[in-house]
Amino acid sequence: MTKSKSILVVSPIPTHPSDSGNRSRLYHLLKKFQDEGFEVCLLFLDKGYGCDYRAMRGEWDGFYGKVYGKGFKGKLVYFSKRLLGDIAPGSLGFIDSLISRLPSHGKYDPLQIDAWYDSSIDEIVCKLKKENAFDVVLVEYVYLSKVLELFDDRVVKVIDAHDIFSNRHVCFQDRGKAPVFFYTSPEEEAKGFSRANLVLAIQDEDAEFISELSDVDVITVGHCPKMNAENPVGFLRAPPHRSLYVATNTVPNQDAMDFFLDNVWPRVLRCHPAVQLHVVGGICHYIRRRVDDDDNVHLHYLVNDLSSFYRDDYIVINPVRIGTGLKIKNIEALFMGKPLVTTSVGAQGLKRWINEAFLVADDAENFAIQLIKLLSDADACNALSKAALMFSSEYRREYEKSVNDLISRLT
Repeated sequence: MTKSKSILVVSPIPTHPSDSGNRSRLYHLLKKFQDEGFEVCLLFLDKGYGCDYRAMRGEWDGFYGKVYGKGFKGKLVYFSKRLLGDIAPGSLGFIDSLISRLPSHGKYDPLQIDAWYDSSIDEIVCKLKKENAFDVVLVEYVYLSKVLELFDDRVVKVIDAHDIFSNRHVCFQDRGKAPVFFYTSPEEEAKGFSRANLVLAIQDEDAEFISELSDVDVITVGHCPKMNAENPVGFLRAPPHRSLYVATNTVPNQDAMDFFLDNVWPRVLRCHPAVQLHVVGGICHYIRRRVDDDDNVHLHYLVNDLSSFYRDDYIVINPVRIGTGLKIKNIEALFMGKPLVTTSVGAQGLKRWINEAFLVADDAENFAIQLIKLLSDADACNALSKAALMFSSEYRREYEKSVNDLISRLT
């Protein structure tokens, strides 16, 4: 009998609950490994953003959790976020939100690639390495790439990039916000990628950038949600009267809601006074006070099953203006055949489908025009739904091909 392959996954992202794009993508990728016969051991580096330890222990072949943070400051941030989460569930973006509101006219020097690396994880990784004959080690995010140096050449070393961090701080400063999360220079990011045998890029544009930055082998592995549309094509006999926004409570999503509620929503209401905006996810905590008196806005906070929303007659919006990488909430909406209005930032990785499977607008006036058009025209919605399903079929084929390529490289 062929021995099953064993993979150690080192991740600051939990797989449970899968209530954000990066969590959902990681969960489905690891399940694919299990389906292909891999034994999956997850070392979760807990930064205090909320997770379900019991569910993760039950899901994976091995599970270990460790409080993660470099030095006293890192531990303080961890326990602050845990405390805030206990007091007000969904407010885990509070600290990042405060940081982003600092004046952004200061100078932000790119971080060194190992600036966030907590060397205390070396001990547990070495312990796991002695107890298990891992064939593959997969690290989530390049800023944790230093852990790969603990393994010799008998182990295949993989970085799941998720995003490009080179000069990432610039997109925040361009919107007048202090940068949050990790950012570095191209030279430092190249140093991190060079530690791997293989890098997984989430979209082709990222793969091209990494290939120009480093000699490391790169393949694109996007995100393929396990969602099935239930006859959405032609389901609208009359124009819809509802729009839907799904988001966690992060700074880019906060900026998106500020932009939409301040500049787009009033224009939409003038044309459609009865239209409803339904908001799902942790972002509800950010906007709840400002929409208290708006009977057209409905907040749903955290829900266990998004498919119930996607099956109804909603037009999905994603007015994101900050960030890089593939927007997984857009992929999920398209896989359910939903009409989608987003921005050029939201369309990253999907550019050849712009204005075919979904609509793009970058300023308030045009965003409102696109949304108003769909709220008035069932045929336009149904045409987008049909194109969205064509997109999802093609994207699924490409995803399966890339994942099969990945599995073959690891076996």
